[in-house]
Amino acid sequence: MLFNKKYSTRTDEELMKLTAKGDRNAFGELYQRYSKRMLNFFHFNLKRDRYKAEDFLQDLFLKIIEKSSSFDAQKKFSTWIYTISVNMCKNEYRKNSIEKSIFSDVQEEVMYIADGYLDLAKQDFIEKELLEKSINELDENRRQIIILRYFEGLQLSEIAEVLGCPLGTVKSSLFNTLKLLSKKLEFSHTKTN
Repeated sequence: MLFNKKYSTRTDEELMKLTAKGDRNAFGELYQRYSKRMLNFFHFNLKRDRYKAEDFLQDLFLKIIEKSSSFDAQKKFSTWIYTISVNMCKNEYRKNSIEKSIFSDVQEEVMYIADGYLDLAKQDFIEKELLEKSINELDENRRQIIILRYFEGLQLSEIAEVLGCPLGTVKSSLFNTLKLLSKKLEFSHTKTN
């Protein structure tokens, strides 16, 4: 018990420093903290392919071990792990020739409006499967932004860092994507009634 507490009270960044020095228990603690979350991230991003998500999870943690010495402890580990994960998905998308989208900037105050669009999905008449299907039909970048924001709970600035794009691009994309999802879900609802 005392042994586990030694690692459970450490920050992710401290655990990465220890992992870089070969501490298996520190790595084990990071795995315990992030494996389920990252498996869900891959599962959703890889169109519900559970086997592929599990393969990606194993590859992700191998990369973490291999790249542990290149981790900058001044930055957040969570941002770093999501950056690696997003890049793995992008490589998979490229391999499968999934289109990329180009986004434009938008002013900060539209985010207040954009957050309201997802409220539609929270209402009882929108089925979970319909929402998931609509999200899976989005192009790679839009899907990742929605997943990182609403399923993983990342801040917009963290998403911009993970995706390596300007904050304004993330805001614009999120706003436009939420509008698109809202229209899709609203249309689907009216069709079924």
